Amino acid sequence: MPTIHCKCGAAYRFPESAVGRRARCKKCGSEFRLEEDDIGTIPIANDLEPAPVAPPPAIPSGHVIIETEEVSEPLVDRTLPSHGYGQSILWTILFPASVRNLVTYVVVVLMIGIGGGLPLIGWIVGFLIALWYAAFRFSVVESAAGGEEDIPSGAFSTDVVEGLLFPMLRWMGSMVVVMAPAVVYVLIRSRTQRDFAGDVSLILLSGPAGLPEIFKLDPTLFVLVCGGLIVWPIVILCVALGGFASLIRCDLILRTLVRSAPAYLVTILIVAAATAAEVAVTATVNALLIAGGPRSAGGFIQSMFGMRLVATAATVYLDIVMCRAIGLYYHHFKHKFAWNWG
Repeated sequence: MPTIHCKCGAAYRFPESAVGRRARCKKCGSEFRLEEDDIGTIPIANDLEPAPVAPPPAIPSGHVIIETEEVSEPLVDRTLPSHGYGQSILWTILFPASVRNLVTYVVVVLMIGIGGGLPLIGWIVGFLIALWYAAFRFSVVESAAGGEEDIPSGAFSTDVVEGLLFPMLRWMGSMVVVMAPAVVYVLIRSRTQRDFAGDVSLILLSGPAGLPEIFKLDPTLFVLVCGGLIVWPIVILCVALGGFASLIRCDLILRTLVRSAPAYLVTILIVAAATAAEVAVTATVNALLIAGGPRSAGGFIQSMFGMRLVATAATVYLDIVMCRAIGLYYHHFKHKFAWNWG
């Protein structure tokens, strides 16, 4: 089995299957990622009482001897959450009350609201920011699933592969999976209606605000899209915790949904409410922009920028609440999941 050493000196052994997972040190409480970098073995006691192991190899001072029953599973915090589910959801709604969270939130809003509006190269910057924002939202789901109370700062990491590329691909991949039935339907409709795929693409560019337009265009497509959004929370959790391979086990997904139906329903309601609020905010801003058309050019541009920044702030807030609610669903009800993810 691979081993890992915490910065406080504690050492742990864990199964190969836990590589890449996050863990919490039982001695100092620090969090770290389980990797295969550390080599060597940790002596294991033959009974319930820790017993020193004679060299070789010698155990560095500060290391701990792990009892047999502590290494039978990955080193993941399986203790009950320190806060109840209701308290965690309330804290999620009030997350800007923390100075650290507020600073991170403001930075995200400014990056999306201002960075995407730069002249000339705005579309390039906007595209890169969209990819970064996908990775950020995925990190929010991951951190909440791990029981963290603050918005993660990992999305600002200099590790482009681990901190940006992989989370972004997992976020977008989860959306591709849940929208696959809708995509197939669009392709079938496009065989008889050439402009159908183009119309749908233009609508989807507006994000959640395009849902009412999809309903007007084709109610069947609207049902498929909404169905994908309903299963998306469990899909993105599977991707975040077990990888894309876990999606093959549809039986385990169904068993998990049945065992945790009330909690999943609450999660769906939060996601639906956040999505509906985003649609309402976007529609309101667009209506105000249209109403402000007759103003002078300078005043109109200034007003447009201000309203779009407010809309961005509302959207980012709702996205964070939505993503944390999904992660908290696993954190508080993981004992009902059909997988052993910790």
